[in-house]
Amino acid sequence: MTRATSAKVQRVRGMTLAEFAPALILFLMLAGGMVYTLIVVAQAGLIQLSLEQGASTAAHNIALAYGNDPTINKKALEPIFSNIRFSNVLVSQDQFEVTNWSLNKNPPTVTVSASYEGGTNGLPPFPNPDIFGINKKFSFKAQATARLE
Repeated sequence: MTRATSAKVQRVRGMTLAEFAPALILFLMLAGGMVYTLIVVAQAGLIQLSLEQGASTAAHNIALAYGNDPTINKKALEPIFSNIRFSNVLVSQDQFEVTNWSLNKNPPTVTVSASYEGGTNGLPPFPNPDIFGINKKFSFKAQATARLE
């Protein structure tokens, strides 16, 4: 191989490295964004499932309490709501609300809603961490209905 050919090969290798570095950086940024998006979607799903479970548990417990005492009132529901907790999702009884008492329906039912609004009731903001600055007061809500026993 001559000297001119050797210099040409080295120049091509240098150009390849110079093109590879920005491509690698772009790929890593896109991959990081995709991983972050997956984490946020999984976090949202966990919050929603926890709210659904909490609302279902509350409605079921109210139905059982009604079976023991049909004269139950909203003040008596506070201990029921106080006992339902999911870490960083359901942390306060203020997140629960009885949205429908249907005593005249056949069968009688109760509907309970549970809500999550990041930054209130001691809850962490959603998404957390918010590296893209998209926190616009996301809120989640779930309802469950139980038949009064």
